[in-house]
Formats: sequence, structure tokens, C-alpha cells
Amino acid sequence: MRPDYSRQYQPLKPEYPINPWLLGIGVFFVAMILLNIFFGLPPVCRDGWHSSSIGSRGACSHHGGVVSQNGWIFWASAVISAAAVFLMDARAKAVARAKELVRLKRFDDYPVPDGYDAKEYRDLLAVGFSDLETQKIIAARRPKNASAREARPETKRDS
Repeated sequence: MRPDYSRQYQPLKPEYPINPWLLGIGVFFVAMILLNIFFGLPPVCRDGWHSSSIGSRGACSHHGGVVSQNGWIFWASAVISAAAVFLMDARAKAVARAKELVRLKRFDDYPVPDGYDAKEYRDLLAVGFSDLETQKIIAARRPKNASAREARPETKRDS
């Protein structure tokens, strides 16, 4: 099997503990329920009349209908769920960046064989190539007569 030399460096992608959409929807509904329980105002009639029968049919028919004063709870829940998704995304990206730094730092002190460019060698190792694959890639990138050119310096011809 021939190694794939076309691999390029790919940074690590963030790993999310839960699907961001599921988290957002779940937090939204939990926030709606909790905010309604702790901060929800009872519905009143449009003219301000408080009735214990609100919720049954026709309770505020002579007072202009029922008005809910809890519209802010929907928007507060939306903001809370968006913040939860944003924080999870920021955390996942920070963890991925930290893992990436550890992965790249691991090769800073890696010994490089004589005759190889240290940066190129370590970059190929960071991508995931083995030592042997890295040496083959670097050898394939060099010009074919590089060693012959280095051994025999060019001379100027007089014309």
C-alpha cells in the first residue's frame, strides 16, 4: 500500500458533548418553565380585572379578553439558550485549541536526522506521517541530482 503524500495539516475540529441544536432547544424549554414558575405573572383581563376563573371559557369576555404579561419570558429564554450554545461552542473550541497546541509542541524537541530541514520534518510528523514516510516525502521533493550538484560546484565558462 502506497502512503498518501497529499495529506495536508488539518487542525483539530471541536468535539461537542451534545448537539448544539438539542442543547439550545432543551435549555430554551427548561428556562421557559423555570421562569414561568418563579417569575411568571398570572394572566389578567385587558381592563386589569383579576378573576379566579381565568383559563376557563369566557372568563374575561366582558372585560376585553385575557392579557398575558409574560411575553418577556419567551425572549429571556431565547437569550439564555443562545448563551448556553455560545458558551458550549467557545469551550469546545478552546479545548480543541489546547489539544492542538499539545499536538504541535510534542514535535518541537523531536530529533531530526542529519541532512533534513527540521521545520519541514517536524511539520510532516505533526500531520501524522511516520519517520519513514516523512523521509520518503522529503526525498521525493528534492531534485533528482541534488547530491551530484552539491558535490560538484559549477564552474564559469569563458565564451
